[in-house]
Amino acid sequence: MAISREIGLKFTLCYAHLGLARLACLQGHYAQSHSILKEALLLSQDMGADWAFAFVLETNACAAAGQGSHETAAALWGAAARLREMVGAPLPQAYADIYQPFEAAARNGMGEAAFTTAWQRARQFPSPGVLELAQGLT
Repeated sequence: MAISREIGLKFTLCYAHLGLARLACLQGHYAQSHSILKEALLLSQDMGADWAFAFVLETNACAAAGQGSHETAAALWGAAARLREMVGAPLPQAYADIYQPFEAAARNGMGEAAFTTAWQRARQFPSPGVLELAQGLT
């Protein structure tokens, strides 16, 4: 990561931060995941990389679900799904498999109807609202 930072490889640096944040989340280190995502969020915004911003939202959703913030998690996944549709960047199956247990925990934690409502409501967020939500977690 130091070399990527030194020579300005923002893509590589962003992707590395996303991977570390997912790993922290999978290990149950949710606050650490949110912290790591701060840099990924800044890099995704700096690059104008909506696909990376979607990954930031989804990984934040996993950490939020792990912390029991199920409504926030549902909102983040809804916003990420909408963003992916808008930019034509479907969620790769490998990542869907990683996110699935966290999404299931959020669905179970708040109930299917409430999860769907929060998910759908977040799909209507204007872009600045989604950014504010993500910034509030990182």
